[in-house]
Amino acid sequence: MSIIRGVAIVLAATVLGGDAGQAQEPGRFANRMFDRLDADHDGVLTRSEVQAARSRMFDRLDADRDGALTAAEAEAARNQARARAVRRSERFAGTQGERLAALDRNRDGRVSRDEFVAGTGWFDRMDTTGRGVTKAQFAALINQAR
Repeated sequence: MSIIRGVAIVLAATVLGGDAGQAQEPGRFANRMFDRLDADHDGVLTRSEVQAARSRMFDRLDADRDGALTAAEAEAARNQARARAVRRSERFAGTQGERLAALDRNRDGRVSRDEFVAGTGWFDRMDTTGRGVTKAQFAALINQAR
């Protein structure tokens, strides 16, 4: 699994919370994630919906509200997700710092809002038609990564 896909899933779990039912039913988890991202509820994720969700996620993760994410903030978010989730985030390779570094395009050791919101590589790979990502495609990605 790619580092960016791993961080996307961990961070999405952070935003969504998690419960034992979700951990045991990957389809339910993927559907809930998709529904949260699909702002207009048309069954297709668009780039603007994904970026809007990432912007909201950034706001939740940026604990000191300085406009940049640090490895410490990502680690704190991971710890919160662990407390809520049955399955632990160690399933994904690499440390939180490594995952964050993958988003840090200018390599300044911090992830700005623009870098974080632009981290939609998984979306770009899935949106082969330019019309968005369907719920079925999204669920397949999440289920493959679990």
